[in-house]
Amino acid sequence: MKKALSVLAAVLIAAQGASAGGPAPASGTATIKAASVEAAPHGSAAVAIDLSGAPGFRAMHVEVAYDAAVLAVEKVDAGPLLKGAAFEPDTQTPGLVLLKIAAGEVLGGEGCLATIRFKVLGGGGAASDLVVKNCRVYGPGQDGELIVVGAVPGRVTVATAVPAPVTAAGPGPGRAPETGGVPWLPLGVGGGVLLLLIVFFATRRGGGPASASTAGAAPGGFCSKCGTQLRAGAQFCDKCGSARS
Repeated sequence: MKKALSVLAAVLIAAQGASAGGPAPASGTATIKAASVEAAPHGSAAVAIDLSGAPGFRAMHVEVAYDAAVLAVEKVDAGPLLKGAAFEPDTQTPGLVLLKIAAGEVLGGEGCLATIRFKVLGGGGAASDLVVKNCRVYGPGQDGELIVVGAVPGRVTVATAVPAPVTAAGPGPGRAPETGGVPWLPLGVGGGVLLLLIVFFATRRGGGPASASTAGAAPGGFCSKCGTQLRAGAQFCDKCGSARS
């Protein structure tokens, strides 16, 4: 590990020298890419930083810029490609992640360098670009030759929250289904009772046919011959048949 850290220090010195006419770029070409992911509002997002096309490397410096109003870094984990390497992520500056990598042995040129885990601060519909910049990859040689690097940005998009569907509550225990807000069972029973009452009172008022017993109940005088009580309106005696006088 001490050897790897000393290599890292040498890389930083070489990086400064590269801007002042230091090592010339090597012929290899590598690509460093940030993934594009979708996250839930106020959730979390894991973004992989991948390397491809490198002929092997011993040290690396990568910067990933993001929108600090939308995202906040929770932690940065080394990827499988960095097994056995010294890895120093720097997240002290809001909106910027620095990845510093050094190894005593040559590492492969394909795979995941690191995974940046963000906390989502923005609500639904927010987004943050992930800009990969200032990449320096140093090849397997001892002279610190630079490998040409192409950077591919990523993006974290915060999904728009979808409201849960509203479901009408069904009838509770012992309750009948309702139509138009009026219980159908009480309405049916009440209507039947009302109909019976109408028929009953109509019959009592003489709206229905009179029975034979009630037709002759009203007094109409007495027969002058046999004395039998005559029915009201009768012209003849029901007993003797005499005409009413």
